[in-house]
Amino acid sequence: MTAIIAIRVNDGIVLAADGRTLIRRNSNGETIAGFDMAGKVFPISHQPAIAFASCGAGSIGGLSMRFIAAELLSSQPSATGHGMRASLESMAALIERRSDEAVCPAHNARPDFDWLVGGYDQETPLPSLWRLQVRHGRPLAPERLDQHLVWAGEGAYAIDRLIGGVAPELLDIIRREVADRPTAERLVQVLGRLQLDLVHPEMPLGDAVDFVRLLLGTAIGIERLRGAVPSAGGDISIAVIDRHRGFRYITGEPL
Repeated sequence: MTAIIAIRVNDGIVLAADGRTLIRRNSNGETIAGFDMAGKVFPISHQPAIAFASCGAGSIGGLSMRFIAAELLSSQPSATGHGMRASLESMAALIERRSDEAVCPAHNARPDFDWLVGGYDQETPLPSLWRLQVRHGRPLAPERLDQHLVWAGEGAYAIDRLIGGVAPELLDIIRREVADRPTAERLVQVLGRLQLDLVHPEMPLGDAVDFVRLLLGTAIGIERLRGAVPSAGGDISIAVIDRHRGFRYITGEPL
């Protein structure tokens, strides 16, 4: 579930997420409970400032992403105090260790989730944005993102259509129905050009905050109308990271 958004501008990073989390009974996806105040945006380093927004599975063996983030934050400065790459390495190592140690539920024995990670290195004045994907409990190689606006999560369906310009299922149809793989990927790349370019590198952080609030509010509103169990909803968390003031919540945490 979930809708998460990251905006990267010259003055900093905005990370945001909805508050919806669903509890599943089994691998068939039966929902037994839904909550609207889940934490999904957390700092993991203060010097330099680095944080992440999480979508997908909300825990590893019952340990919430809030718990995992607190572990990373408490490991400073030895693990996460030297910049983005050291933080990403620490994140991957902790995820693997927790996945190996955890007694996970049978329907989610090896969870899948994505983190959008934003922040600073000690030596650079401009922020960077990364994607860390975890599949079956194992982190993939971190991907540095050049985009200024990135979103993820099933609950971001409306953002895919409104800003991305393409329904997610269309890309799946192309990959499934176009037999020639290079042609299919070329079509997917061409459709990627439909995305609206709405974030300028010099956009003020305040405008970026307003923008993510608008996008998440739209995503939550559309999800409420799409079906009986919305993929996005609840309280919106928004955090800002900049070079001089570090990480701070605009809305949401702390509890």
